[in-house]
Amino acid sequence: MEVAIITGGSRGIGAATAVELAHRDKKVLISFRERRRHAEEVLQRIRDLGGEGDLFIGDISKPEVARGLVERATTLGELTVVVNCAGVYHPRSLPSLSPSLIEDMVATNLLGPLLVMHEALQVMRRGVIVNISSVVGLSPSPGMSVYSVTKNALALATKLVAEEAGDVRIVCVAPGPTDTEMLRRYHPYMPADPPEKVAERIMWVIDNGVSGKCYTVP
Repeated sequence: MEVAIITGGSRGIGAATAVELAHRDKKVLISFRERRRHAEEVLQRIRDLGGEGDLFIGDISKPEVARGLVERATTLGELTVVVNCAGVYHPRSLPSLSPSLIEDMVATNLLGPLLVMHEALQVMRRGVIVNISSVVGLSPSPGMSVYSVTKNALALATKLVAEEAGDVRIVCVAPGPTDTEMLRRYHPYMPADPPEKVAERIMWVIDNGVSGKCYTVP
């Protein structure tokens, strides 16, 4: 059976994507680093649909955790899809950020996806890796410089790694404001797309044979 890894799969875009992939007969491995109850709820939704899945807890910015995630996936079947959804958002200017928050964004938004891609490409012979960037990575906004840098770097990494990945496609999706807990914490009244709309765009890039490009959500 084909297996899909979803990092950040317990909430928001990751949760919506996990459910969509289960609809497509993928066994879904939901990766998360906290809030196990949310991940268990997503897994139960998948099972209620007649799908299969499992949970993996850990911080994917740690090399041994990223390696363990991919190793777990290979015990479930053939790994053919990876969606790097894990991300954190601290919308402040660089001078107002603490060093720990800078480190958190760089580790979660950039280092983690790079490590997961590295490990996945050791075992994948076909399929697709989708990295979730952001429109503020493509068109940076003042007041969120570090977040924008991490998402811009992930979009650039997508284009470069696609040239190194053989028969595995590497694609980027860059959503605009999305109605997630992370957004509402800082921008409670901002108009936003539902996570399911972003998940539909992710399914589109999975299905359409594209590689090395970054797509916004129409």
